[in-house]
Amino acid sequence: MYYFQQGYSFTSLPFAFLGYASSIYYLAVQNVPFLLGLFPSFSSFLLVAAATLPILCAAVGFVYMKRSWFFRAEQEVHAESTPYSYRLTPGISRVLYGFQAVGAEMNLAWWRKLGLSSQEVEAKYGEYVRLLRFLAEGGDVREWKG
Repeated sequence: MYYFQQGYSFTSLPFAFLGYASSIYYLAVQNVPFLLGLFPSFSSFLLVAAATLPILCAAVGFVYMKRSWFFRAEQEVHAESTPYSYRLTPGISRVLYGFQAVGAEMNLAWWRKLGLSSQEVEAKYGEYVRLLRFLAEGGDVREWKG
């Protein structure tokens, strides 16, 4: 089924393009004399559409993602609706964060032994280790008190 979906996605695009182009040309362009003067045949319309459509789509996509607040709002809604945006997924990520917390504690102990640790480093690194342990235990970032 997976191979069918992949193949269909590639083969359906030309058929969809031809369907849309033919309906636009035969229903709109042929009824407007100015446009009919620009595109006397369906093949010329297809050639211009195939050349300009990718550039136009890329420009619209760029403006949508970089310049409009719609995309940011959509991403915020998506992040809020996904439960794993604020907590670790079950499985290997929790185990790895637990190991990372142990490694951070070992680094801090080594720095203490060498005399390289200060109160500021102790405070920041200790908070980092507590956060890693909180996440590894299934905590939610929004509930983190520090």
